Amino acid sequence: MGVNLSMPGMIGVVGLAGVVVNDGLIMVSFIKDAKDSETLMKRAKTRLRPIFLTSLTTVLGLASLIFFASGQAMILQPMAISLGFGIAWATVLNLVYVPLLYAVIYKINPPKRVKI
Repeated sequence: MGVNLSMPGMIGVVGLAGVVVNDGLIMVSFIKDAKDSETLMKRAKTRLRPIFLTSLTTVLGLASLIFFASGQAMILQPMAISLGFGIAWATVLNLVYVPLLYAVIYKINPPKRVKI
């Protein structure tokens, strides 16, 4: 975006860390009782819509400040950029990698395939 990393940008990164940890904890607390991969994916799909919609509304709310900042709002633009793009990327990580890492760590095996 051509904006230098400044103190408001770093404050945005700190705020981003809190949001990402919260989304990850919500996902893990919802899938923690899964014993097989089918249950794990079913529970992860259940959390997909709330996490995605929350992140989407946050990014859309910050979009005007990210792309159309003028005047005094230019001071807050680095914070909005770090929050907006960070939340967009963290949503992908929370929806895809958290269930996968949970399956790897707790050794949840994929479902057995039936030969026909």
